[in-house]
Amino acid sequence: MLRFFELRGVAIVGASGSAANLGYAVMKNMLDAGFSGKIYPVNPKEAEVLGVRAYGSVSEIPAHEPVDLAILLVPAYDTPKVMRDCARRGVKYVMVEAAGFSEAGEEGRRLEQEIVEIAREGGMRIVGPNCLGSINTANNLVSIFVKYHVRRGNVAIIAQSGGVGLLLLDWVCEHLGVSKFVGLGNKCDVDEADLLETLLRTARRKW
Repeated sequence: MLRFFELRGVAIVGASGSAANLGYAVMKNMLDAGFSGKIYPVNPKEAEVLGVRAYGSVSEIPAHEPVDLAILLVPAYDTPKVMRDCARRGVKYVMVEAAGFSEAGEEGRRLEQEIVEIAREGGMRIVGPNCLGSINTANNLVSIFVKYHVRRGNVAIIAQSGGVGLLLLDWVCEHLGVSKFVGLGNKCDVDEADLLETLLRTARRKW
C-alpha cells in the first residue's frame, strides 16, 4: 500500500468544469493544494478541465505517464466499466468516492461485489466505495469532495464515516495539524488494518 501514499500521477474520472459536480470539487482541491504529482482529468465530454487537458478514458492516458491512483466520481452503475478500463491501463489503486453501492440496497451490493471481483482479477486495491477521499500533506494531495484548507502536522486519521472524518479533520487541523487522512466508506477491500500497517511503515522510514 505504500504507493497509495507515494503517488506520481492521479486520474480523476468524472472531473468536471461545472461547479455543481463533485468532480469539479475534487479537481479544484487537487489544484489548489498544489499536488506534487501529475493530474489527469478524465471526461469524454470535455477537452480540458480547469485548464488541464482531459482524456476520454483512463486507458487513453499515454502509457509513459504514471497513473498510480484513479479516483472514481461516476455513478455506481458506470463504475464496473471504468474499473475494467483502469485494469487495462495497469492502475493499481482505485478510490471510489461515488455512493449507490451496498449501503443503497441489493443492486448496490451486486455492483460492489462486481467491482471487487474486477479488482482482484486486475491486481488492484479499492478504497471505498461511498468514501470521502484522502489527504496527504507530504505531497499536497487533497482528494476529498468538499472544499478544505489543510493544516500540516503529524496526526494521521482513518475514518469509515465521512461525517465523523470531517469532524476529526476540523479538530485536528485546528489544534495539531494532519499528516494523512483516508475515508474508508464501505470498506469493500482496503480496511483499517491495511492502512495502519502502511502508516507504520511510512513512519519507520522517518525514524
